[in-house]
Amino acid sequence: GFLGKTISKELMHRNIPCVHVSRSQRQESNNDDNNQNVNICLDLTSTDAANQIKEIIQRERCTAVISTVGSIMGSSSSSKQEEEEDFKINASTGNIASSARKGGATRFVYVSNSPRVGEFAETIPFLQSYRKGKIYSEQLIQKHFDKKSNDDDDDD
Repeated sequence: GFLGKTISKELMHRNIPCVHVSRSQRQESNNDDNNQNVNICLDLTSTDAANQIKEIIQRERCTAVISTVGSIMGSSSSSKQEEEEDFKINASTGNIASSARKGGATRFVYVSNSPRVGEFAETIPFLQSYRKGKIYSEQLIQKHFDKKSNDDDDDD
């Protein structure tokens, strides 16, 4: 999406190598001959996404993950299926947190939403799945990347 592409472009501008993972197969072109960036098409809601993320992090030697995953498909007339998809997409970041940690990532940045947005979303029925998915992801990321519970990993 827009935010992820913007972050990737800024990392490229600063010559920081990155792996860009997206549902989309579109790849950003870079005119830099020293391009150290990798583009990977992966649906984080797939059943094998966690294993694939672990393998990608190990293969590419990633030390940090920045996730901008988010989706609001629902509307006031949304179907149960659309609401379930909202939860599934927004929860996908949390579902890969453990695998990212096991793969070797030591930092995880999750671009979610502010508490005020979450509070506002509580009052809108079709945003419930979005909100629950975001909360789910935040809790799992904290579980696997909380500094206090992972101090032993920083000793190496």
